[in-house]
Amino acid sequence: MDDEYEPPWHSCPTDNCEHGSVDLAERPDVEGDGSPITGGSCDQCDTPAVQCSECENLIALLGWNPVSCDACGVTVYQLIPADKKGTEFSFHRVS
Repeated sequence: MDDEYEPPWHSCPTDNCEHGSVDLAERPDVEGDGSPITGGSCDQCDTPAVQCSECENLIALLGWNPVSCDACGVTVYQLIPADKKGTEFSFHRVS
């Protein structure tokens, strides 16, 4: 069988989360041009993560500051709070 099934989840990208997985889904870039960003949250530690649109590396977003892809360095992503408490969030590609 030539087509290998790739599950919609990936291992959590944080160093201290060994068994968590991130269920990836496309979400619109709320502060950009609306292009889809693939991301989600870890099912164990709740860390938000995005998949780099250039190299497909999974990037942990551990705060509100922009984070560049640690694999290719080309893309920069940021969490955007979707509510005043900061419990809901969206993703934004800065560059």
